Amino acid sequence: MRVTASEKKQRHEWAVRQIDAGMGLSELTAFTAETWGCSRRQARESSLSPK
Repeated sequence: MRVTASEKKQRHEWAVRQIDAGMGLSELTAFTAETWGCSRRQARESSLSPK
């Protein structure tokens, strides 16, 4: 699934807020993969790397 630059930015900001709230990186990756329907690798790359 392709996302726009705006969606990528929103997802990155959301991920940073989750980390600030105390969610661990592994937990965030698993949660992101389930929520966005992608692999853990894609979730890790898309949520933690600003684009």
